[in-house]
Amino acid sequence: MAKSILIVEDNVAIAETIFDFLVMEGYGPCSIAKSYQEAITKLQDLDPDFAILDINLEGELTGIDVAKFIREGSNKPFIYHSAALEPKLFETAMATKPFAFLPKPLEFTRLCETIESALSGRSAERSSYVSGFSIVTSSVPTGLVA
Repeated sequence: MAKSILIVEDNVAIAETIFDFLVMEGYGPCSIAKSYQEAITKLQDLDPDFAILDINLEGELTGIDVAKFIREGSNKPFIYHSAALEPKLFETAMATKPFAFLPKPLEFTRLCETIESALSGRSAERSSYVSGFSIVTSSVPTGLVA
């Protein structure tokens, strides 16, 4: 059975690229939301199995706010996919307990591995993706946000 995925990304080109890749890999139905409100509506209406969240979205509310909404109502897995690398923002994001935090640009092989691990409940991989990203952020200049 195909797993449904919500892509929360305000950059249409990135969102459509991820969408096309996921469909090609057999996931679906997939949907795209560009803002917090669109994401909440799709979460409520479509009840996806998994979500991919960018942190910076159209409007004042962020992907972190979407994650908080997910956590309040379910235990569904989600990941962050973002170029937002400011340490304080990263800490705030990690407090929502994502399955992983994948930096932009996205590596599609890593995305598939992460989705499969999250949907199968394999928590052992979770810490390696998160800690692996921590290493990456230590070499990135403070304040870099896309």
